Formats: sequence, C-alpha cells, structure tokens
Amino acid sequence: MTEEAGPSGSERPGGRTQRLPAAERRAQILRVARDLFVQEGIERTSLRRIADGAGITPTAIYDHFADKQDLLAAIAGDFLDGLIVAMQEEPADPADPLDRLRALGRGYVRYGAGHPHEYRLVFMTTLPAFSPVPGHRAPPDADPVCPPNKGMQSFGVLEAEIARLLELGLLVPGNRHAYADALWATMHGIVSLLITHAHFNWTPVDELVATATDMLLCGISVPGRRI
Repeated sequence: MTEEAGPSGSERPGGRTQRLPAAERRAQILRVARDLFVQEGIERTSLRRIADGAGITPTAIYDHFADKQDLLAAIAGDFLDGLIVAMQEEPADPADPLDRLRALGRGYVRYGAGHPHEYRLVFMTTLPAFSPVPGHRAPPDADPVCPPNKGMQSFGVLEAEIARLLELGLLVPGNRHAYADALWATMHGIVSLLITHAHFNWTPVDELVATATDMLLCGISVPGRRI
C-alpha cells in the first residue's frame, strides 16, 4: 500500500518529501529514531525531531506509531526478533553436546556487535521515563499471567540450553537461572566492549567467544566432561 499525503500531512509543504509505501516509511522512521535516540538521548529526542529527520510532518508519525514508547518498543522488538534467529541458527558441532552453548554465544555476539545502535538502546541504555520495553528483563514481581516479552524470550534460549545440559548430566547440578545469567553477562560484556572499544586489537570474535564460554564451562561442567 502506498502512503498518501492526506489531511494528516504525511508530506511537508511544497511536496519535497518522496511518497513511500507504508512499510518503507515505517522502516525509515525507525532508522531515524534509532540514530537520534543513540546520538542525542531518548528523553531529548522529540517526535518532532524524528519527523524532521525523516522529512515528514510530526502528525505523519502517528500513522505508524502511537507515541515514543511505541517507537522504542518497535526498535527493540525488531532487533530481538533478529537476535533470537541469529542465536538459534548459528551452527554447532553435533558431535559435541556442549558446542550448542558456544554457538548460542557466537550468534549473540555476532548479531549484537553487528547492530551496535540497536544493541545500545536495548541493552546499554537506562530508560527512566518509560515503562520497560521489550528487551528489559521483567522484575521478580511481574504479573505471571502476562506473556514474556521478547527480551525474556531471547534470554530463554540460553536458559533452555542450560536446562538441557543439566538434564543430560553434563553440568554440575546448580541454579540454571544463575548459569544462564552468567553466560548472558559474559556475552553482553563482550558485545559492549566490541561496540565501545572497537579500535582495540581484539582476538577474533569466534575465538574470543569460544575462550570465554570454555572458561565458564570449566567451572560448571561435571568431572570428566571439563573442557
């Protein structure tokens, strides 16, 4: 469907803005909002500022998003969809039951480092003026009836693999939540450093992830199964 310049003013006066299909306009608004949120801060970025960057009138944004919170949720949701796919599709050695955990780490780090703006917003930004958006872990007293957000779904991929390895007897019996927290914290630390210190002479990513994961596994794998 093609976006029209109707009463809401989807084009600026003078017709300078190119008309785009609705899906393309939505993607453009998300790109502009993402970059401005990172560069200027979420609270300092208004919908009018985003509209200026996209070359449309502020009212045109409401054809696609209800408010700034809706924009943030869309950016986070799209990013997390891709992150989950990247983790699940990263190939692993079928002969090594522990390699699936390494693969999840590789997928996480590759995708996160490859999408630095989105990663900063979802996992490296404090959002004091907003309720949690997808990507932020629900508090312990969250309503259990509510479905898990996409952030918890991506974390759940790690937790499910930890649970599988515990059931197979490959890990020392322990708190699977703590094991998953430790793995996520390790991978998050790698991505954060790759983003903020990109010019450091890092070990190649795959080797770095494998080393970090194996160091963790050395502490929790059962005797005789240690790396």
